[in-house]
Amino acid sequence: MPSVTLDVDSAPIEVHGHQPKAEWNGHYAARIYHRLMTSIAETGDLLDARLRAGNVGTAPSRQIASQSPAGQWTARWT
Repeated sequence: MPSVTLDVDSAPIEVHGHQPKAEWNGHYAARIYHRLMTSIAETGDLLDARLRAGNVGTAPSRQIASQSPAGQWTARWT
């Protein structure tokens, strides 16, 4: 059975000003959004992207990714 590897990454997006949900993150020492992206590792095709509040850590990424359309797709195929 063919398979793909899903790559789930989080990364900061620094903002300037007071955009909604942009929060101070001490680790990055900046006001940020903490984006979460899911892509197919073999092709780089983007499946899902979300902006999260800047004060969210990386650890919740697994839970959010499993609730995303890409995570649901994976659950159906495994």
